[in-house]
Amino acid sequence: MFRYISTSRIQGNKLTAFLLTVLLSLLSLSANAQGQGVRISGQVTDDFGEVAAANVVERDANNRIISHTVTDMMGNFSLAIKSPKNKLVISYVGNETVTLNIGNQRVFKVKMGSKTVLQDVVVKATKKQASGGLVIPQREMTTATQTFNMEDVEGLSFTSADEVLQGEIAGLDIVANSGNLGAGTQMRLRGVTTINGDANPLIVVDDKIFDNPDESFDFQNASEEQYASLLSVNVDDIASIQVLKDAAATAIWGAYGANGVIQITTKRGIRGKTKVNLSYKLTGTWMPKGYNLMNGDDYTMLMKEEFYNPTQSSTATTSMAELNYDKSWAEYENWNNNTDWVGQVSQFGMLHNINLNITGGGEKATFRISGSYDNQTGTIIKQRLDRLTTRLVLDYDVSDRIRFSTNFALTYTNNLRNWDGSSTTSILGKAQQLAP
Repeated sequence: MFRYISTSRIQGNKLTAFLLTVLLSLLSLSANAQGQGVRISGQVTDDFGEVAAANVVERDANNRIISHTVTDMMGNFSLAIKSPKNKLVISYVGNETVTLNIGNQRVFKVKMGSKTVLQDVVVKATKKQASGGLVIPQREMTTATQTFNMEDVEGLSFTSADEVLQGEIAGLDIVANSGNLGAGTQMRLRGVTTINGDANPLIVVDDKIFDNPDESFDFQNASEEQYASLLSVNVDDIASIQVLKDAAATAIWGAYGANGVIQITTKRGIRGKTKVNLSYKLTGTWMPKGYNLMNGDDYTMLMKEEFYNPTQSSTATTSMAELNYDKSWAEYENWNNNTDWVGQVSQFGMLHNINLNITGGGEKATFRISGSYDNQTGTIIKQRLDRLTTRLVLDYDVSDRIRFSTNFALTYTNNLRNWDGSSTTSILGKAQQLAP
């Protein structure tokens, strides 16, 4: 079976395909001719004049390099670009890279900024830990440390360093020994306790172990009252307090630091004009009400009930009643005046604190002279604490490597207490026991 196919139909399809191919080729050549026909030029300069051998690059949207050239000795360049939609990137060593949109612009005047100009200068210093003559970078410290800056509590009223640290250092438990003036506190780092030894942390002031002037002072057997005397550093003179919390502090301070270390850094002189600072602080204290005690009438009624209850007989209280109203009885006044002895021995306590410091210095020497006076009356009568603290700090720089430093401190304390420590009962305890 034979099928007839028209020759004219075949020839028409070939002609159509040929015409389409020619048309697409012409369009492609036209596009290439338009891209290669765009040429841009310009000059690159900086603060010192023309920039020779600067890189001039055409980059597309994907940051790919399409075309490239360099500037001549006069900073001029000429570049045939592929597309006006691309960007022109100009770079040179030591100068800031410049990125421009090409668009319809054909001539460019580019001024590059210097990359070597310092906008900000950042100085980084490694923190050092000075201890016992050794200076160790802080990142190499293996002990758990915490630093308290005294600027955070500036203006607040404190009488000693242990009061400042109360509630501020994690793991440091500070409990007042008593309400007596100058009684001090009991300090424990991370709950360190012992049966018969000393559990108090070591006190260090300006990298020196803060010892009592008395050479016979015994750290191991010192009482809490004696230990409190070691913290009689004027709070106004303290710049910062650093606490070494664990036993690894022994690597720095030896066996003395087994219970932790409290390092106190005092303020020093500052170069500049002499400055005089004078401050006065007034603090009031009062005692809570405490136990609800019976008065004389309540007590006599209690005694009557004591006589009545065993026999349930009213005649049992007759003799007691006679004593209550018999003024000839030696103890008659003990229960009839209803005297509140706790109220009689209690009072509103006041703390007057005066601080004076003078600081200044020149090119070689700096100084700081400070004095503080505390006058405190307690919440119990006949309690009074007078403390005078002075400190002289002088630094003289002979050269960049040699410095002479003087740190002289003097503290005078006069503590009038109503309990000498030999009795187990204070005046407040006696007032609670006395008949009204």
